[in-house]
Amino acid sequence: FCGDGSAFFDNDNATATLSTTPGSSFSYGLWMNVSDFVPSSQAVLIEIGASGSAGSQVTITLTSTGQIQIFNGSGFIGTTAANTVELNTWHFIAVTVEGSSGGLKIYVDGVDVTGSHTATFNVTDNSMTVGAFAPSSSFYTEGNIANVFYCTEILTQDQVRQIMRFNSSAQ
Repeated sequence: FCGDGSAFFDNDNATATLSTTPGSSFSYGLWMNVSDFVPSSQAVLIEIGASGSAGSQVTITLTSTGQIQIFNGSGFIGTTAANTVELNTWHFIAVTVEGSSGGLKIYVDGVDVTGSHTATFNVTDNSMTVGAFAPSSSFYTEGNIANVFYCTEILTQDQVRQIMRFNSSAQ
C-alpha cells in the first residue's frame, strides 16, 4: 500500500467533512499512516455523529501509545492493546456498530482486536469528520488517511478483509 491518493493531515486545522446515513447499526473505516502520536492525548481519525449524549457519535481515536479507542459521545467504550498501531506504517482500521444490541468490533488490518463491547448507539446526525473532532476541530491527526468508507450494514470479518484487500490493491 502506498501513499498515492491519500490526504495528508498535519495536526493543524486540517479536516475533511462528509455526509452519512445516520442510524443505529453501520460499519466504517479507513487506511491510515500516522507519522507521530499526539502526546498525552488522542488523535481523532474519523468521527460519525455529533458530541452530546452517550451513543450520539462513534469516533475512532488513536492514543499516544498506539491504541485505537472508540468514543461514543460521552466516554471511551472500546480500547485495543497498546502498540496496536505502529508509526509510519499503513494500517486498515474498521469498526462495526450494532446499535440496538450494543455490539461493537474494532478491526486492525483485518483482525478483530476487541471482540465485542456493549454500548447502545443511535446516531442521528449525518456528519462525518475525518482528521479531528467537529465542530471544535481539536485532537488533530498527524499523517495520511485514505479510502474512508461507510456502509449501513454490519460487516463480518470476511467482508472487512475483502474491503481491505480491494482498497490496498486499488492504490
